[in-house]
Amino acid sequence: MKLEIQKLSEAEILESYPIKGKTKGWYFRTIETSNNAWLVEGSDVWGRKVTIQGSDPEILLKDAENEASNINNETKST
Repeated sequence: MKLEIQKLSEAEILESYPIKGKTKGWYFRTIETSNNAWLVEGSDVWGRKVTIQGSDPEILLKDAENEASNINNETKST
């Protein structure tokens, strides 16, 4: 039995992902996991996720935005 995915409101998703992305419908957060080690996570209102790790949070956020954009493009073509 397939479960129906519930769309989150912008207010709900901003509680966990406070950075509104440039990619339509995506929100992000950055977490410093240890000294100069960063984790950037993103989610859209449908629960799709991207995660990337590295040492420069600004570059990681750009890379995560690109991944989110790729996901948006892939889902439009299917």
